[in-house]
Amino acid sequence: MSPDTDVYLIGLPLFCASERDIIVQVSPIASSQLKLLHLKALVHALQNDPDLAHIDQKILPKVFQALYVVTGCDYISFFSQVGKASFMRYFYQYASFISSAREYPGTLADTCLSDGMYQQGYLAFLRLIGTVYFKKHCTGFDTQSPISHFQTFKDKGPDQHLSWLDNIRQNMWFRVKFENEMVPSNEALLLHWKRACWVIDMWSQADQNTMKLQPITNYGWTVNENMLSVSWDSESNMKAVRERVSVLFKGCKCATGCKTKRCGCRKGGNTCSVGCDCKNCKNQEETELHVDDSDITEIALDEEIQGEGELEGDDIDDILDWVFGNESQIDERTEDSEDSTDSELTE
Repeated sequence: MSPDTDVYLIGLPLFCASERDIIVQVSPIASSQLKLLHLKALVHALQNDPDLAHIDQKILPKVFQALYVVTGCDYISFFSQVGKASFMRYFYQYASFISSAREYPGTLADTCLSDGMYQQGYLAFLRLIGTVYFKKHCTGFDTQSPISHFQTFKDKGPDQHLSWLDNIRQNMWFRVKFENEMVPSNEALLLHWKRACWVIDMWSQADQNTMKLQPITNYGWTVNENMLSVSWDSESNMKAVRERVSVLFKGCKCATGCKTKRCGCRKGGNTCSVGCDCKNCKNQEETELHVDDSDITEIALDEEIQGEGELEGDDIDDILDWVFGNESQIDERTEDSEDSTDSELTE
């Protein structure tokens, strides 16, 4: 038994069909109460949840595992300002849209690397990401439904998903305080999904004596001088960021107003920025920002939504509350009663 959250999620798809009773400790070792989770009880709760009724029951354990991995675990990064509680809440609200494959291709269970099915799963992952960011900034859109918003884009397959996410980014741009609150680029999301699929592939072999793993450098990591590092984005995107940062911090020092291409910024096709020390500059970006009272109200509402308490990666109690509801399937016993026998988990 282990209090590590990853443990029961590793075993969830592996042992859900097993005849054995698999019980995992989910409480911290130093806790005064011992909390145990029966994996069969968890699977039973998932398969009988009305919010998940449109998802094939056979793949539910793997969907739940994938949802945990892509939102951040020991191997995979988290999303800034978006915790597991938000992902869990909006997944349950829009589970059919995100991962049923009835109307739109792919489910979160499509993670297999060897047969290329992870590409279909990537589309379900994009619907998950788009839904969560849309709902957190819903006051910036004409509709309150991510499904209705998604359907306004008439392309099919990947193009529809990417156009949808691009539109969400555009609407979010003036509604967030920091750039790391934005939806990551499409290339960054693909690399994130590949890393998640690689981890899930490794977990799927946890009951084997040996593992056969795909080359890690093909799935969102790089190895340089025996050091493993994360590929956060495509090289072209990273290069553009580096160039832009260089322009911001290494500006011109023109004294004649930056009117001609003698100005290094203008010659490079850039406006002058905070890194410049120029005089009487005429190379500034001209923008007009109109803000009325309704805009202020909407932005304030967005901040209230974003200020909700987020779920930390290992806070298992809140995760399980979404699955079990009011009738907890966890057997809670104090350390003093650990020696008691024939205790049954409530259902």
